[in-house]
Order: sequence, then structure tokens, then C-alpha cells
Amino acid sequence: MASVQDESCLSQYRKLLIELSLDLSSKDLEMLTFAAADFIPRGRIENIRTGLQFFVALEQDIKIGPRNMSLLQDMFQTIGRVDLARRVQSYSKDGKSSLDIKISNYLFSAGDVIFLLAQNICQIYSVAFSL
Repeated sequence: MASVQDESCLSQYRKLLIELSLDLSSKDLEMLTFAAADFIPRGRIENIRTGLQFFVALEQDIKIGPRNMSLLQDMFQTIGRVDLARRVQSYSKDGKSSLDIKISNYLFSAGDVIFLLAQNICQIYSVAFSL
């Protein structure tokens, strides 16, 4: 069971994806999955039923991440959801990191810290190589 302390460790990135998912209509999701057909395999697209599932598919193919939201911003712009594109842009400008760790509230084991650092390094390199 998650405690209040654990919930405060939810990254701004995850909070944003949850909020965006809640604001997507079924028509929005249909247009997003259509637009993503060039880079998400057809079999996976056919199984996407929610915004969160869509975001996970983009993450799995390293198309989005805490420091790489430009594709999602562009997709929202393309489908006419300028409001959501602005929220993504605002998040990106704030420079939120997936390492929104509140050390004073949560103690990480050495393994957890190494895992988080390795995950961020992979995301940074994937962004650099996709340019």
C-alpha cells in the first residue's frame, strides 16, 4: 500500500502524463494513434485503449521521456489540442527531471540510485542519437 510519503515522490513527468490522459477524448486518442502509425508497430497500436497506454507505447520506443517531450507536443498541436501542447511546452520549459527525488523524504538504496541514474543516462543518449 502506498503511503502519503511515497505519493509525494511521483515525478512531475508522470503527473503530467496522467493529467494529459484524463483530458484526452476517444477521438483525440484515435487521431494520436493514427499519427503514431509511422513509429509504433501496428499490432501494438491496435491494443491501445487509453492515453496512458499510448504514452507507454511511446516510452517503450523511446519517443518520449521526461526530457524529450517535443514529439508529444507536436502531436497534440497536429490534432488541434493546442491546450495540451501548451501544457507539454510549459513542462518542458520548467526543465523538470525524472530525478524529482526528494531525498529528505525518501531514502534510496544504492541500487535504486544507480538504476535511476542509468535510466536517465539512457534517455539522454537516446535523445542525442535521435537528433
